Amino acid sequence: MLNRISKKPYVFFQLAADEYDDDGQAQLGLCYFRGIGVNKDEEKAVHLFRKAVKVGNTLANLWLGICYRDGEGVEQDDMQAARHFREAAEADNQSAKVCLGVCYLDGDGVEQDDEEAVEYFQDAAEAGDVEGLFMLGYCYSTGRGIPLDYEESLRCLRRSAEQGHLEAKYQLGSCLMRNLPDLAEVKEAVQMFQEASEEGHGKAQVELGRLYKSGLYVDKDGKKAVDLFRNASAAGLPEGHVHLGLCYRDGVEMEQCQRRQPDCFEKQLIMEQLWADSLRSLL
Repeated sequence: MLNRISKKPYVFFQLAADEYDDDGQAQLGLCYFRGIGVNKDEEKAVHLFRKAVKVGNTLANLWLGICYRDGEGVEQDDMQAARHFREAAEADNQSAKVCLGVCYLDGDGVEQDDEEAVEYFQDAAEAGDVEGLFMLGYCYSTGRGIPLDYEESLRCLRRSAEQGHLEAKYQLGSCLMRNLPDLAEVKEAVQMFQEASEEGHGKAQVELGRLYKSGLYVDKDGKKAVDLFRNASAAGLPEGHVHLGLCYRDGVEMEQCQRRQPDCFEKQLIMEQLWADSLRSLL
C-alpha cells in the first residue's frame, strides 16, 4: 500500500488542489512539471503555479520563476523570472535567493551587480543552502562581488560538497590542485574527483584520468585512465574526446587492444581523427 501511495502522490495533491489549497496546487504543479505520476505537462504546471502564486505561495513563485527563466511551459522572460524569484526570496526561500543572485551575477532580468548577487548567496549560505554555499564559494574563488579568499572558497565548497553537491565536489578538487597542494589536500582532491566521477561528472572523469595516465599523486594506471576518458567521451565532453584520442595516439593500452580485437588499428585511426577534430573545436 505504501509503495502504491508513493508512486502516485499527485492523487493527494489533486485532492488538495481541488479544495483550492495553494500548497496542493504548487505540489501538483511540480508533479506535472517533472512528470511524477502524470504525463509531463509544463503548460499545466505553469497554470497551477500561477493559481497558487495569486495567494502568495512561495514554492509556486520559485517554480514559476524557473519556468520563465528556462522558457518551459511559458515564453522565456528574464524580467518575469527575476520578479518571481524576488517575491519568493522576500518570503525567505533560500533557493529563490540563489536564483535571484544568479540573475544579478549574469544581468538577466535585472541590472548586473556582483555585490548584490553575493548578498543573496551569503544569505542562502548562512541558512546552510547547498547551492548558496556553492555559489558563494565560486565568488570567493573568482573575486566576483567579494575579495578573493582561497580559504573561504574552500570552506564553502567543502560544506556544499559534504551535502552531496556534484559540481562543488569537482570545483573543490580543482581548487585544491591549483594551489601547490600538500599531501592531505592531494588526497582530498583525488577523493573529490573520484566521487564526482562515480556520479558521472565528465570533467572530474577527465581530471582523474589525467592523474592515472601520468601517475601524478596516484599509482599510474593506463586502463583506469582510458576507462575514465571513454566515459567522458561517451557523454559528449570535448576534453574526453581529446584525451581518449591522445591515449590511442600515444599507445596507451594499445598492446592489450591488439590482443583483444583485430580492428584495433582502424579504431586507433578513428580516434586520432576524433582527437584532431576535438582539438580544432577547442581552438
